[in-house]
Amino acid sequence: MDGNDSETTLQQISGLCASVFRDVDALIAWSHDADEEVRLRALETFFHLRTPESETCVRNALSDEDDLVRTTALEILAHWKDEKERGKILELFDDASDIVRMAAIVAVGDIGILEAKERLLQMTITCGDEERIRICYALVKLGMPEFFRNLCDGLNDDFYRVRCATANLLVELTDSRNKAVILRKLQEALSRETTVAAASTMKAAIKDIENAA
Repeated sequence: MDGNDSETTLQQISGLCASVFRDVDALIAWSHDADEEVRLRALETFFHLRTPESETCVRNALSDEDDLVRTTALEILAHWKDEKERGKILELFDDASDIVRMAAIVAVGDIGILEAKERLLQMTITCGDEERIRICYALVKLGMPEFFRNLCDGLNDDFYRVRCATANLLVELTDSRNKAVILRKLQEALSRETTVAAASTMKAAIKDIENAA
């Protein structure tokens, strides 16, 4: 690359950087919009756009009045493996919204918030099936592999949404040691599945696992 080409490239990089910063500023502003749909869509962009400013927005969104916004904030923090708001995440175990509670349960497992173990074990006594399989997932992630079998039992649950969620959670737990077992359980569940939604989810889970490096 000659000098002129290098200078042109550097100018393009500078322009792109300036554009990115402008875009981030706009997204930050939209994440505080009065419309919950706008806040949600802006927040979703932060899965793969982590800056000090976006971190602040995501953490603040844990207290948003909209349950989908709170859920998305939890999912982003779980994706980032960010434990700085561990106390707030644990508080959301008592959220009025079931989707927020379930997202908080999964988040503590993905982030690795070990102090959640005892609370999760207590919750298994009174929780519903949709929360229970997520608790089993979190407990496995937190070093309690004995709950793996309980999680797999979700593939036999009467409610199709539990079967769908179980299939998706098993994808997240798959590694070289349990890949064959999980694939077999998913294939067995698929062979007896009667709903289009759950069958589609199981097929996608199997494909994701088979295609994983």
